[in-house]
Amino acid sequence: MKKIETDILPLAISILLILISLGIMFTSDFILTNKHYIGIGCLVGATILYFTNKKAYYIFFAFTLTVGLIGLMDLWTFTLLRTKLDLQVLASIRFFWD
Repeated sequence: MKKIETDILPLAISILLILISLGIMFTSDFILTNKHYIGIGCLVGATILYFTNKKAYYIFFAFTLTVGLIGLMDLWTFTLLRTKLDLQVLASIRFFWD
């Protein structure tokens, strides 16, 4: 039985979220900023490092996620979806109380 490598799971999830973000960009009027492009570039760099140098991948991917967490770059566009959902919830609460 083959052992499944779990090292690629965070990278695969990040790539999936980037693809969803690009789909949101192409299907709506949302525009990616420079922060998004820097985040996508760092994720591409992490993907290359995953296949070439695993030790450097761990450091670079952790750095990429940390910088994204601080807010210096954006990796995903889910804030747009969350904002729309929050507005719908607020509208339904307001309608309920009226």
